[in-house]
Amino acid sequence: MSNTDARTGGTAPADRGVRHWLRSHRWGAVAAIGTALAVFVLTAWLYRRWAGTDTPRMLEVEVAGSSRAIDHLVGPNARSYNHALWVDYLFIAGYGIALVTAGVVGRSVSLTRNARRISSALIAAAVLAVLCDIAENELLRPVVHNPSSSKNEFAVAAQAFSFVKWTLVLPAAAVAIVIVLTTLWRALGVPVADRLRSTKANDHEQAATDVVEFPALDPDHDLDNGLAGQAASRSAWRANSHLPQDRPYARQQIGFCVSGGGIRSATFALGAMDSLRDWLRQARYLVSVSGGGYAAGAMQLALKDLPKDVTLPEDLDPGTSAATAADVYTGGSAELDHTRKHGRYLAESAGEWTVALTRILRGVIVNLLVLGLIIVVVGRTLAHVYALFPSTILNKGGWPPPTGVSWAIGVTAGAALASFVGRILLAPGLNRTSEPLKRLAAGLAGLAAALAVAGIGLPALAWVAGNPPNTSVALSGGGIVSVLTAWGGAIVAFGKRPAVTANLKKVQQRWSKASPKQRGIAANVSVAVALLVVLAALLGLLGIVLATTTKLTAHSTWPGGRDEWVYTVGAAVLLALLAAVDQVRWSLHPFYRRRLATAFAVRRVRHGEKVRAVPYDFEHEATSLHEYGTRHGGADTGDFPQIIFSCAAHDSDRSVTQPGRRVVPWTMSGDYVGSPMIGWAPSEYLHDIAAPALRADLTVQAAQALSGAAIAAQMGRMDRAYSRLLAVTNAGLGSWLPNPAYLHKLAEHGDQWWVPRLPRRRYLSTLGREIAGSYPGDGPLLFVTDGGHYENLGLVELLRHRPTLAICIDGSGDRPDVASTFAEAIQLAYEELGVVIDCNEAADLGAGTAGPAVPAVDQLTGELKERLARSSVTTATISYPDLGPGLPREEGMLLFAKATLTRQTPFELLAHASRNPSFPNDSTADQWFDFAQFDAYHALGRHVGEQARRALLQRVIPAQQESTTIVLPVAAGEGLVVQVADVLLPTE
Repeated sequence: MSNTDARTGGTAPADRGVRHWLRSHRWGAVAAIGTALAVFVLTAWLYRRWAGTDTPRMLEVEVAGSSRAIDHLVGPNARSYNHALWVDYLFIAGYGIALVTAGVVGRSVSLTRNARRISSALIAAAVLAVLCDIAENELLRPVVHNPSSSKNEFAVAAQAFSFVKWTLVLPAAAVAIVIVLTTLWRALGVPVADRLRSTKANDHEQAATDVVEFPALDPDHDLDNGLAGQAASRSAWRANSHLPQDRPYARQQIGFCVSGGGIRSATFALGAMDSLRDWLRQARYLVSVSGGGYAAGAMQLALKDLPKDVTLPEDLDPGTSAATAADVYTGGSAELDHTRKHGRYLAESAGEWTVALTRILRGVIVNLLVLGLIIVVVGRTLAHVYALFPSTILNKGGWPPPTGVSWAIGVTAGAALASFVGRILLAPGLNRTSEPLKRLAAGLAGLAAALAVAGIGLPALAWVAGNPPNTSVALSGGGIVSVLTAWGGAIVAFGKRPAVTANLKKVQQRWSKASPKQRGIAANVSVAVALLVVLAALLGLLGIVLATTTKLTAHSTWPGGRDEWVYTVGAAVLLALLAAVDQVRWSLHPFYRRRLATAFAVRRVRHGEKVRAVPYDFEHEATSLHEYGTRHGGADTGDFPQIIFSCAAHDSDRSVTQPGRRVVPWTMSGDYVGSPMIGWAPSEYLHDIAAPALRADLTVQAAQALSGAAIAAQMGRMDRAYSRLLAVTNAGLGSWLPNPAYLHKLAEHGDQWWVPRLPRRRYLSTLGREIAGSYPGDGPLLFVTDGGHYENLGLVELLRHRPTLAICIDGSGDRPDVASTFAEAIQLAYEELGVVIDCNEAADLGAGTAGPAVPAVDQLTGELKERLARSSVTTATISYPDLGPGLPREEGMLLFAKATLTRQTPFELLAHASRNPSFPNDSTADQWFDFAQFDAYHALGRHVGEQARRALLQRVIPAQQESTTIVLPVAAGEGLVVQVADVLLPTE
């Protein structure tokens, strides 16, 4: 079995020793767990039996903190308590063995780095807790043996060690329980191979290891394959240029990319691709981002024939789609008219607005309910633990804390600081000690923080929250206020402006008069207030639960009395939610996917002598990637490009992502899903092994939505403060999809019993990861959002496929005076792939560069002069680096077409621009296009597309030359041959 880590290219821990034995013997692991549990139960029973009737009060002795208090507790029974201390060593051995065994088993059956780290932390916590317990007993012995003597410093030290022990043991026990239950579930469950093999036996007879194709991700993985010299030094670029085995590079071929920008970019791209249709039909790949994905996906779906099992109205003819690659989404087509009529796809009528706002409110309520239940269950459990200790632990709201607690916090924090300083002083001379000291300092700092929370923070919170005039009123009022505030904040964060009030003239007029800076400040303040209110409400709930259970105040009672039914029902509901709820289903992603389909999922169907645009049946026609996302006309000889939806996958691993970016590319297409940084998995394979909840997001419609999931709990290079509120309120548009790197590990380890299955749904742990901002790259699921969170043009992804001619259609909403999105893509292309783009005329794309013109034109443009660019199209040279065998040095050409206004822009568009100062840079937050906006952007796309077509022909063909075949002399070889219907250039 290979020990290569498919994600990082490094070497995974070898299976040897105890780890290997536990993995190889299913029942041996079960026996180890059973033995540890038996030892724990036996020692607990013996301790309770042999320690006598003084056992319950021993907890009070441990944390008393003074010899006088211990004297009061022990009294004349000193000998009995001294005997209990000796018996306690038996119990210490029992729980120590149980916790360490659970940690060892956890490390052995863990498949991810985080799981192994948690198991290792469990072992460390168990060992430290045992040492603290031993120290506590030895310090208590002289005090208990002779309480009347002056042994107060021993009592204080014993209290400190006891406090540290309990702070470690309680979370360690919770982790151990999870590990034990998980291990037993896997040992007694269905073998993982039953989940990894395809359900279509006639299509996939091979094991998962033969079906899934993953690249090696080690930057140096090609050094042993014959690379030498300069090519070897560029192995990181080569790794990032890796494509799936069955997907060819686009050498001597055309590639298109269409940018993000919501419906603005989608409408512009549809017009531009219509003008460039001859070139588009011969392209090998069409990479799309966000709004570009709307357009590309719409064209792909419009070309698909009707399946036999789809029922149509009686007056419609089933069978082949009436649209062809030559006329799909052309001007005047039924499908374009349908999309035009649904420009306000998110919501238009009052009923649709109600549904949209209700969906946001539902997500807020469900998430806050879940978080509230977690707080009630955890808080009630903590309260029972606090109730075992004397009131001094919670005296005066935790301040001042008991002396032993203060010493525990201070000494631990001092040890952490000493370890940190020691690492700085010793690391240069003793390199081997650097990493251990770093881990020690981090562990001690975390322990000090936990001690401060347990000894000061939670008692103070309970004391403050335990003194409202009326607990019931506080709970109900705080809950209502937090829900309404979170709802409003989510709406503002989702739209970054009050789009939902667009029909309220007064509010809209006031908002429109505000400057962009003022609007941004207002939105950020609203979101910050909402987040603070929600946080305060949750902390208040935790404090009330602690206060009412531990009876900190005499007048605070739990609503309905102190019956345990609240705790029991809450725990039962929480367990049901943890086991059955798919977190993504309650988010806005399904709503967004459905609403997007109303405008961009339609096909042309014959209706007698006419044709009609019939929307896809969202409920009954699943547009699975491997069936609906394949290249129209065939992979090799198709008459329409293969669509690649560009998204972003979030990864917290700093060794994989760049500082400030936090994402790696993620693509979805008919053949493969993934990227070189993550790995690839065949789309059909993913569809077959995924459960229905995950399978719903492996469709063309889901890919359209995910490539445009701009508002999410994490936004990569565009991350904002309000993303945390989106996580808490579940108002984001992203989703969690199967991780190819994780599937590779499953396939590598085959059907071994300890290998976990792919999750059947997105459990509430994904919600916790979104709130905490933790996205492990080697976990079973990856959080996928808008491709613009990585790169908003799709140009870098297109250049990864090495087309000889790259045509980029930019409808993004960057600053009108500079093509900043294009500049960022040029820089990223070099950093990721080593591709150099030489473009000296890009400055002509900026607003205000049009320069002088004839008086007639100046009269026409008037006040638009400062918004006009010299050109909307520019060309550049692409230089692909030499990356060794199969990836030689090559030259190509880039044509970049941007949504800008020029002096050549048609009169009707300049007139529209004079009435609409934001055109053609309307905010991406505006997803409610009326007919005027749709027509203007589509017409601008047609015009810019025609300018791009002229630029392509003028680059290689003299004016007035007639031909149907042109050769672009941009390749190192024979050149790129393109068939065009008419290359006759009109006379200027």
